[in-house]
Amino acid sequence: MLKLKQTLLAISLLASLSGCSTPSSTELMPITETHHCCVELGTLTQAATEMDSHHYFALDGRSALTGTPEHPTPTQVFRLAKQDSPQEINVTAFIAYKKAASIKILLLDETGSPVKTINQGDFTYQPAALGKLEQLHYRLVIDTSTKDHPHFIVIQTDYSAVGHQQPLIHPEELYAEKQAVIPSLRIKEYAELTPVGVIEITSNTVDGAAWPVINKISANNQVEQAAAIPSQPWAEYRTEIDSALQENNFKHAALLAEEASQDGYSEAKDYLIQKMAEHK
Repeated sequence: MLKLKQTLLAISLLASLSGCSTPSSTELMPITETHHCCVELGTLTQAATEMDSHHYFALDGRSALTGTPEHPTPTQVFRLAKQDSPQEINVTAFIAYKKAASIKILLLDETGSPVKTINQGDFTYQPAALGKLEQLHYRLVIDTSTKDHPHFIVIQTDYSAVGHQQPLIHPEELYAEKQAVIPSLRIKEYAELTPVGVIEITSNTVDGAAWPVINKISANNQVEQAAAIPSQPWAEYRTEIDSALQENNFKHAALLAEEASQDGYSEAKDYLIQKMAEHK
């Protein structure tokens, strides 16, 4: 339990640096200790939280529980407001002390009926980086301007993957891969997928002109690609992207980010989204 509390405190610290609100640093409650099961998913949609730019929440025994008393499922529901531009939604399950929540995403229509399911196996592992914890991540884009767009996004425990082992990448391995050198031999480590954990969900507006290229990058990021020797340093790509954005040439900036992503710089797409969000 102490490690679970430390996990939440670590995530709270990271979030405080970016000015985001976080869940309380109390212990995660095991689902077996809950006594308030269960509610219908349709009931939760009626009181769904409005999806804004950033949410942290704990998925555990204190969450709303759907399913049955024999199989209670922690669930969080967000309402998607209609907007003129596509919305990029990022869902993250943090890995800490070799544990992470096994989650799935449901997209519901206006009546609360499922239109798409993203299972735990669809998430992408992302190793630790400066200011970022190891995590399991999924990125999707929803166009709420269409007639039949999803109205709700549901995050809940994916029991089909609970107990599975997620291979982890040591920072030294990541560095060696980018430098095209052979890393030191070390024992392979794994994270266990569990029914509870801390989740982050964010929403960003995507520029319409750049979206077709960004969408292609998102698709490429879901597939593990072989390591390659970069043709130019990441700093040069950043400078070129910044210059394109200063000239309001969003399409060219997106093309540069795609080129950098294909060149082995997986952070290129996130950098582009961040700079576009800051661009006025």
